[in-house]
Amino acid sequence: MQHRTTILKYIKSSIFALFLCFLGLQTSAQKVKIDGVAVVIGKNIVLDSDIAKFKQEVEVRSEGKVQITDCEMLEELMQQKLMAHHAVVDSVTVSDAEISEKVERSIQYFTQQYGDVDKVIKAYGFNDLEDLKKELTTVQTENLLIEKEQLKITEKIDVTPEEVRLYFNGLKEKEELPQFPAEIELAQIVLTAVPTKQEVERVINKLNELKKEIEDGSNFRMKAIINSDDPGVTNNGGEYSVTKESAFIKEFKEMAFTLDIGQVSKPFKSEFGYHIMQLHAVKGNTRVASHILMQPEVPDSKMNELKVKADSIVQKIREGALTFEEAVKKYSDDEDTRNSGGLIINPSTRRI
Repeated sequence: MQHRTTILKYIKSSIFALFLCFLGLQTSAQKVKIDGVAVVIGKNIVLDSDIAKFKQEVEVRSEGKVQITDCEMLEELMQQKLMAHHAVVDSVTVSDAEISEKVERSIQYFTQQYGDVDKVIKAYGFNDLEDLKKELTTVQTENLLIEKEQLKITEKIDVTPEEVRLYFNGLKEKEELPQFPAEIELAQIVLTAVPTKQEVERVINKLNELKKEIEDGSNFRMKAIINSDDPGVTNNGGEYSVTKESAFIKEFKEMAFTLDIGQVSKPFKSEFGYHIMQLHAVKGNTRVASHILMQPEVPDSKMNELKVKADSIVQKIREGALTFEEAVKKYSDDEDTRNSGGLIINPSTRRI
């Protein structure tokens, strides 16, 4: 009963705060309001700008399908802040390791969306990576507290199938069923076309020439735009911000953390081809580096051979001569998916 009384007290305080806010707007019509406190729950504050921001995020994520009023958005935010407040009251704790993992995963996700962590920083108006991490740490700490408090509240609750059915049908009748993004499970068989030894040597020799020209004073960005096979080179000149936790390939990260500032690497190989890299700056745990990627060309005759082989594998699977999983183990050249039946892992969630 004490728990319910506490909740009611804070909700009443919140409603009173809203009333004062609206009253202030009516009596101060000539003043320009930049921002204001909508509610205070414990030590948690919800600003008017928070309501507008979260409302916009809901509408963007739902692609305009979900329209929500300011009052509904405020109610949702109040519930979140109330959960976070009671997590503290109930002595719920979260570790630094849990928070750091959530923060790094968020940075990886945003970096994939924007293509570069500096673009993320600029898009969201932060000063630098540390400023972004500080904000994400606050957000993810609260999210973890809410998650653990929800688990604590519901750990002894049993829900029957009939209750689930009635709840679902109730949402369906009101046309309030939540929107979930489409998900697919995808498996692959990878056949790699291997270039000739002469073609590989040609690419390595060309990269060594570019390395020497850059060391002699040529502009790395211009060399990358002219020579690199990286599709993103026209936007960023082959330049990326790299951390040890970022989603870049292993060889790329290792080279970025090996070079000295201004140093140009020797040609090195990855699954995408052959690279040279130059390190431009070190910003805390981040390395700012540019690369030039060159992919050896494969003769049409070899590509045709692979196509014939792929068609024969497909035919065997369709005829039932072997399963897809068996074909993956027997034929696939991809090390990451060969032992999982070809299933591809989502890089954001690290789950299939």
